[in-house]
Amino acid sequence: MENTEKNELGNLKDLPSTKVSKNVNKRTQKILSEYGNLSSKVNLRLEELEKEWNLEKVLAVNASAAILSGMILGAASNKKWYILPTAVAGFLLQHGFEGWCAPASVFRLFGFRRKQEIEEERQSLMALRGDYDILAKEAEPTTTPSTPAE
Repeated sequence: MENTEKNELGNLKDLPSTKVSKNVNKRTQKILSEYGNLSSKVNLRLEELEKEWNLEKVLAVNASAAILSGMILGAASNKKWYILPTAVAGFLLQHGFEGWCAPASVFRLFGFRRKQEIEEERQSLMALRGDYDILAKEAEPTTTPSTPAE
């Protein structure tokens, strides 16, 4: 199980395409190198990240739309449309248990990132901007610890 990681529940999940994950990581690294120390660009990128839809949100919205569409079409035209919400519910169940489903792979190909990947970029940009410099200074001891006398 070379291409695995843990999901939020601590279960191992297979990552069907490490190539897609590598491309996402390369894109993030490219963005970070382009922004460097330009805090105005970093601020703009951080605002963009706040609006970026993560993979889980895309799955939830698309699944809801497909389920509602299938239910409406099944009631209004042909009962065969009930297959659509049943299939989508199956994919959602699979995603809940395994952290992966076929539609997730498709959305990854379109460039949607996991919540964790977006957060990693956000934290890296904040570090580039210097948000954590204050924490590093506060963590440095101001006096040398004295040795206890025996």
